[in-house]
Amino acid sequence: MPLHLLHLLLLLQLLITLVNAGELSCQPVSGCRCDGSGFQLDISGLFSYPLTITAGVQNFSFSPCAGLKCTGSQLAAMCQIYSSTSLNCCGKTSSSVWSVNSLDPLSFVVTYNGGDPVATTGINRYSVVTFTATTDPNTKLSYGSYGGPSTPSYTFTVQGQAVASARVQSEDLRGIVGIVLICLVIGGVIAYLIGGSTLLYSRGARGQEMIPHVRFWKDVPFLIKDGIRFTIIHGRKINKAAKYTDLLFKVKVSRDLYHWSIDI
Repeated sequence: MPLHLLHLLLLLQLLITLVNAGELSCQPVSGCRCDGSGFQLDISGLFSYPLTITAGVQNFSFSPCAGLKCTGSQLAAMCQIYSSTSLNCCGKTSSSVWSVNSLDPLSFVVTYNGGDPVATTGINRYSVVTFTATTDPNTKLSYGSYGGPSTPSYTFTVQGQAVASARVQSEDLRGIVGIVLICLVIGGVIAYLIGGSTLLYSRGARGQEMIPHVRFWKDVPFLIKDGIRFTIIHGRKINKAAKYTDLLFKVKVSRDLYHWSIDI
């Protein structure tokens, strides 16, 4: 493959990798919504908030959108309740961090930071809520575990069909990534043709010889044809007892600089 084409393919692969990485980032707008590249995540419709979560002798109240008056002036997204006089803020609505694992099936994590500090360590409590879309028609929020005074995290899981509805497609951003990639590819091809033709013209080439790597492009249909034949040959079901070494004697592959051929 010509060196210029290899560089172009590597650049395209890098752009695709960067775009895919950007697609899964989601900036928080509130405790119940974030904006990503071409999509939004909104959990406001999953439950009727505030939602009470029972976990043994303690309860939690979850209200990521409007928040709760738990122990201070800041609105809590998660409030731990032992009694009417024993409350702990386990994360604020204004301190959410969103992490998207997958868009299909939808899976993401929301961390609510900035809760009340633990008396023995002074480390602020925080809650980690993992949302996963499943086939279960009943969407449930369950308590997981507590990390302890040195890592005062409260983990929760939300699973069910309704989680998939948390993803909202952004109409204004739909298709922009694809358009950008198409424009980059077209621009790269044009630059390749114009730059290559100009260079070859300056070296005395005329007519078809001004096309960069013209011999390679003329051979592309034959390369595709031979590639298809080679794939079909290896995809055939021969005898189950036949070994791969037997096939090597039936297929003879030869090539020169610009052309591959397969003889059966």
